[in-house]
Amino acid sequence: MRSTFMLFKTGMVHRCVALLPFTLTAQKPSEKVYPRDPVTLGDHLKKRSLDLGLFQKDVATTIGVDTATITNWEKGRSQPEIRFTPRVVEFLGYEPPAPKELIQPGHARSYLDWALVI
Repeated sequence: MRSTFMLFKTGMVHRCVALLPFTLTAQKPSEKVYPRDPVTLGDHLKKRSLDLGLFQKDVATTIGVDTATITNWEKGRSQPEIRFTPRVVEFLGYEPPAPKELIQPGHARSYLDWALVI
């Protein structure tokens, strides 16, 4: 709804949208969004950021990467470069396990071991 107001001092016509009292509401994210049992590194990052109430831009700033990089990690499109591994582990507060396909006798058992193998 547009209203037209005349500004008396200047004689100009100003068009604006009338401000009405309203409340924004939203539903909580579905359980599909929150990774209860994280498997991938992206799941671990998403779970930690949701637990802390952080946005992707906050996580990106903490780790020292771009927001798009966090999105790619969360969606499994890419993995962090080795230079970001210490910051990722520090952000998570723990070292996530290596991807299941790499866990074999005598192979990497943690994310840091796996990252060093790449």
